[in-house]
Amino acid sequence: MNRETLKDNNFRIVGYIDTESNGVRVARDRNFRILGRYYPNENVTRDANFRIIARYDMLSALISESANK
Repeated sequence: MNRETLKDNNFRIVGYIDTESNGVRVARDRNFRILGRYYPNENVTRDANFRIIARYDMLSALISESANK
């Protein structure tokens, strides 16, 4: 698994994007709670409840929205 750490302008961690061996990308907040998943074979992003929320990869937007709460 590959992990990308996302930080804000003050270099504080706001979240993570993990890429699994099957290519699925998982967005997690700074507390490692799952916010959503991107399935590249379907080209859809699903939220933590597996509902489709976009027809493209928008994981960083989920993390950004979570960080602003």
